[in-house]
Amino acid sequence: MIKVSVIIPAYRSHSFIERCLRSLEAQTLKPTDFEIIVVLDGPDELVSNIISTKFPGVIIITHEKNFGLPSALNTGLRKSKGQYAVRVDSDDYVETHYLEYLLYAIEVNPKYAAVACDYIEVDIKENHVRHCNSSIEPIGCGVIFSLQALINIGLYDKAFLAREEEELMTRFINAGYDKLHLPLPLYRYRKHSNSITSDTVLMDYYEDLLLK
Repeated sequence: MIKVSVIIPAYRSHSFIERCLRSLEAQTLKPTDFEIIVVLDGPDELVSNIISTKFPGVIIITHEKNFGLPSALNTGLRKSKGQYAVRVDSDDYVETHYLEYLLYAIEVNPKYAAVACDYIEVDIKENHVRHCNSSIEPIGCGVIFSLQALINIGLYDKAFLAREEEELMTRFINAGYDKLHLPLPLYRYRKHSNSITSDTVLMDYYEDLLLK
C-alpha cells in the first residue's frame, strides 16, 4: 500500500535531477510505502533518458509544453495514489530519513493536515549555507500534506507561477487546516541563479498579486 506520493516538478533540470532522485532512492521508508512521480513540464528527452535508464521505478509524466510550476504539481497530485503527498524540487535533495520522519509525524498527529520540517540552504556545490526554521522562513517543499486536504481546497492555483506555496497555504489555513512544525533539517534547499526565487521581478509581481 502506497502511503506517500513524492511529486517532483521538473523543467530543464538535467544538472540536478539525478542527485535529487538518488537521495530519494536512499530513503529509510520502505520502497513499497512510497511512489515517486516526476512531472516534466514540457518535453525533455535528456531528463527523461536519465530517469528511464537509472531510475526505472520512477513514474514520468510529460506535459506537451511548459505550463508552469503549479500546473506540473497539480498533474502529479492528480496521479497520486498515496494518502499523503510531499513535494521535492528537482534541484534539491533530502536526508535519508526525510519521508520516514515526516510520515511518522503526520500519522501520530492526526489533528494536523500538514507537517513541515526545517531545511538547510546549500549552494550549487552543496556547501551548507545556513539552517532555516521553516516556521519563520517557509518554502514550498519539505512539507507532507494530507492529499485529501489539498484536493478539498482545489490544489494549486495555476495563475501563480511563483509564490504558489504562499497562495496555497493561505487557502489551506483559511479552510481550517493546521500545519505542524517539525524542527529537524531534513530538506536541502539549493539556492542558485537559475531558481525562480532568484528572479526578484517575478517574485515581486506575485507578491503584489497575493496581497490583492
